[in-house]
Amino acid sequence: MTLSRQLTIYILFLGTLFTGKSLQAQDYFELNREYYPGFPFESGVYLSLEEFKNNSPSYKQSVRKSGIDLMIESDTSDELIAVDPAKIWGYSQGGNVYVSFEGGFWRLINIGTLCHFTAVVVTELQTIDSFGFPTTVYTKSMQHLFLDVETGNIYGLNEKKLKPFLEEEPILYKKFQDKKRKKTVDFIKALKAYNELHPLRFPINE
Repeated sequence: MTLSRQLTIYILFLGTLFTGKSLQAQDYFELNREYYPGFPFESGVYLSLEEFKNNSPSYKQSVRKSGIDLMIESDTSDELIAVDPAKIWGYSQGGNVYVSFEGGFWRLINIGTLCHFTAVVVTELQTIDSFGFPTTVYTKSMQHLFLDVETGNIYGLNEKKLKPFLEEEPILYKKFQDKKRKKTVDFIKALKAYNELHPLRFPINE
């Protein structure tokens, strides 16, 4: 085989390889739609983060809330069964997504690579009682949190935890750092701006 023939075959191979990758990327963007407010999430219960990312809850029958409890219909009867938050990732209902955390379900306020939500967090504090004995005190407070969709980790929405993500975007990070006395609203705005640069895309099941 001549050298020119070998080069021709090699070029054709590269063309086929890159065309295949281009078609795969095209298929991804055609079959997956970027999140927007009012996105048509499939209603149901997510057993895992991956089910949320794939817009494919395992349990797709009707779900409803009864007080703080999430209820689903039994497979064998019309009876409603309470769902243990510790055994599922979350659920979707009416276009909203709720994540399981600290024994309850909390709505995702801003959805992107970093999902913002608020939840009641129990904090344990070691202290001394009035008699001088060590004791443990538990307090509850509403806190702003965010979920890293890439890892599934949940963090407090503060400068220390948000900084590594913002550093990925130098212009956004500089603007954030220029703010001297940062408040919770500044963290929320920074997270929202980050999500605009790093949106999530979900499969559409039509």
